[in-house]
Amino acid sequence: MTSDAARFVLPLAAREIVPQSGRMLLIDELTEWEPGRARSRLAVGSSGDGASLFFDPEGNLDRAARVEMLAQLVAAQRGYEQSLKGERPSTGYLVGLKNMVLSSRARRSDELLLECEESLRIEGALIERVRMLRGDEVLAQGDVKVWEQEGPLPLDLSGPSPQTAVRDADRTWRPTSDVAGVIEERSPMCRSLLERLFGFQDSTPGTIEGVFSFGPDFPGFDGHFPGFPILPAVVMVQAGMLLCELSARRRLRLAAISQAKFSKRVGPDELLRVRATFDPALVASGERFSGKVRLTSGDETVAQYTCHVEPMVGGRE
Repeated sequence: MTSDAARFVLPLAAREIVPQSGRMLLIDELTEWEPGRARSRLAVGSSGDGASLFFDPEGNLDRAARVEMLAQLVAAQRGYEQSLKGERPSTGYLVGLKNMVLSSRARRSDELLLECEESLRIEGALIERVRMLRGDEVLAQGDVKVWEQEGPLPLDLSGPSPQTAVRDADRTWRPTSDVAGVIEERSPMCRSLLERLFGFQDSTPGTIEGVFSFGPDFPGFDGHFPGFPILPAVVMVQAGMLLCELSARRRLRLAAISQAKFSKRVGPDELLRVRATFDPALVASGERFSGKVRLTSGDETVAQYTCHVEPMVGGRE
């Protein structure tokens, strides 16, 4: 076997063919590949730093992290395909989710199978059907849309001073210390999110808005991506979830994400306003409810999606 051929023997370490690295590299390997399809097997959280940010103290994996893992499988599928052609793997960005359903607990060292199958390829973008399984049990399934960036990233990552922008805001922001108990016993990523939340405002029933800014040391930038840090879509989803929990004053479980669009890349120190709206009567009743979430930076929409959430029994996953 030649050295070139040996490079493409499966299973192949994910770090060889995906753009993520460090703590934001959440899959271990590309296990199986054929044109338009791929699989990855892993014992989640059992090696390296990958996924360590997303485990709570009881060893439960944040549900939103499953989306990032599946998107990285799509990146591995494309990276392997491009490598076989002698091309340099491109950088892919998650730009959309449709009907992503999440169920059951995933725990540290669970044996998981990730699958993706190409549905549509259009200029610059892929739409793939993805699925995560533990044995015969489906833990996540839905459609993802990934946009591919060729060459260097044309992005100005500079942003306004977050402290100045918040100080000049035309409203009174509640301090996060008011509700710190809501996020006890959470993953390191969730705790880091709260640290980057300057304050929130929820005086209007059915609406909550928070102001975030993520400095260069934010763990979500660790390897996403090397040399040009970009806020992961999974963090944008968790930010909306956190606000829903602050408004509900209880732990919530992410059951599904629908009609998600991630339309602007966000770099370090960029000020984000996150606004969630929902039916206050459903929130008060303790039933499952849906929150429409919109993230903005200045006058631009960064992302928007609907998260479908339900209370945790006893506050446990």
